[in-house]
Amino acid sequence: EKLIIVGKNVAGKTTLIKLLCKFYKPTEGKITINGEDIWQISDEKYYKLIATVFQDFQNFAFSFAEAIALDDHADHKKIENIARDIGLNPLFDTSSDGVNTYITKNFSKNGIEPSGGEAQKIAIARAIYKNAPILILDEPTASLDAKAEAEIYQNFFQMSGNKTTIFVSHRLAASTIADHIAVFVDGTIAEYGNHKALMQKNGVYAEMYRKQGEGYTR
Repeated sequence: EKLIIVGKNVAGKTTLIKLLCKFYKPTEGKITINGEDIWQISDEKYYKLIATVFQDFQNFAFSFAEAIALDDHADHKKIENIARDIGLNPLFDTSSDGVNTYITKNFSKNGIEPSGGEAQKIAIARAIYKNAPILILDEPTASLDAKAEAEIYQNFFQMSGNKTTIFVSHRLAASTIADHIAVFVDGTIAEYGNHKALMQKNGVYAEMYRKQGEGYTR
């Protein structure tokens, strides 16, 4: 299932993600996977189940292959396919080093300095490469323009296949193709449903969607 979590600032969206990642422990209730409390699952096992991209992600001065795989034995063909799917390949296609091209010039004069949006795509590619059954993205496209964001979401949905995917976003670029949308207001889920149902409800989500759309229809 593809779930989009939307809401205004300080509504509780990022807090939920930190709970899902076991950064915070619930003071009430519990979070389960297939009925098992995640706090009963070892961290080593649990972190193999999830791949997360945060808004304040970090890329190191590695090659593309190392930055995406975080492994000395990277599958270069898999990395190339992922890079093409999310539009990263122009950064290294023209380089003789290919996916071994460094993403900074710290260790190689042939290195490439990616833009903010490109750096964000590298972080997303890393999550896809991990191939975990649960993907969590907290504002993963904040540095991208609206058109690039919509393309990333479309491609990401296709690439995520049958994985459980949870997106947090202020913008509603992917909400129309999500299975469900959770609308957060003051730490609670105020509305829940798909795009069509929430638009018909004409509540918080519908207002947000119309207001964002005004910027592109004038």
